[in-house]
Amino acid sequence: TLGTKCIKLWFVKPTITYPYNSKWNVHVEDYDYTSLAKTPYFREVFGMDFKVYALEATDGKINWRDGFTEDEKSMVFDNIYNVAGHFLTTYKNTGKTFIIQNWEGDGHLNAEALTPDAQKVAIQGMIDWANTRQAAVEKARKDFGCEGVGVVHAFEFNYVKVTNKQPPYVIDEVVPHTRCDLYSYSSY
Repeated sequence: TLGTKCIKLWFVKPTITYPYNSKWNVHVEDYDYTSLAKTPYFREVFGMDFKVYALEATDGKINWRDGFTEDEKSMVFDNIYNVAGHFLTTYKNTGKTFIIQNWEGDGHLNAEALTPDAQKVAIQGMIDWANTRQAAVEKARKDFGCEGVGVVHAFEFNYVKVTNKQPPYVIDEVVPHTRCDLYSYSSY
């Protein structure tokens, strides 16, 4: 009723992120993104009059910090591809845009807790993870089309040189090696 046409939602762990006034399926934490998108709560909000949905999707079960394996790559690609295809077909000709993004890349990387060698592995893992998600969205757009609906991938970072955190920063070490549709800077 305030007139906004954009909404940002957690698209992970709904029993934790949205515990109030809801009764989630006990197994919803194990859902893939497409199954999560099909839950009554998300279907309801996706049916509202918003035009842009920014969805914080972090692939919580994947640990790319220790290297991004081929199995992990396949799981991430399939999960993102499938939900992108779902959005592109289910919301065709609605004028809606779905932004699939991570949450605060620097916090997720947590480089200050890693040794220099472990930082290099984690940074490369994050690069590979972000590029895999982008590739999945691009393939879904190609395979399903974008008739009156958009699905894009955004990569979010949250530290820059003015922070009190020491480098390495995602903006310097990860972003230049990615090819995402959008980039987001979280700052508070």
